[in-house]
Amino acid sequence: MTLKKTLLLLPLCLACLTGCSEKKNFEAAVLTKMQNDPDLKDYHIQPERMRDCVVETVGANMPGLFFADPDRLKAYQAYTKMLTLKDSTDPQKMLADLRNDFGSAKGLTDANRNFSESVLLCQTALTSESDAAAAEASPAPPAAEAAPSTPAETPATSTAPATTQPQPSVGNSTR
Repeated sequence: MTLKKTLLLLPLCLACLTGCSEKKNFEAAVLTKMQNDPDLKDYHIQPERMRDCVVETVGANMPGLFFADPDRLKAYQAYTKMLTLKDSTDPQKMLADLRNDFGSAKGLTDANRNFSESVLLCQTALTSESDAAAAEASPAPPAAEAAPSTPAETPATSTAPATTQPQPSVGNSTR
């Protein structure tokens, strides 16, 4: 490989490594949040599957075209910081930093909504998946034959014994 090609590829490789690092930090922050979510425990959703879904869904609405895009790297950093806001020693300062990172208070609100909606979408999808898997795993109960419920549904040739009324006898009375 020539020196020119190597020099051209070097920044690209560094950007990819940096992008991987930022994305990994975001994934770790999402996983931490998912491991502490009681809804996931209630619905028996694995935190790792939820993390993968949320990272993909949030990423679809992040700025930047690909994971090593500088705008995407900044977004990963800002989202990671947003997820760790509650752990901050100075939440007011961190909130001001987040507003700056996202460009405005509205940008921060949009990012928070993107994350929250992604969590809800993934939770719904994974819950539906687990419900469908549980339905496939459990055998279906045998179908009971439906008995007619009204006389109109009873067939004309009934096998039930006929009830007969006693006929009065004519002429031979034993009184």
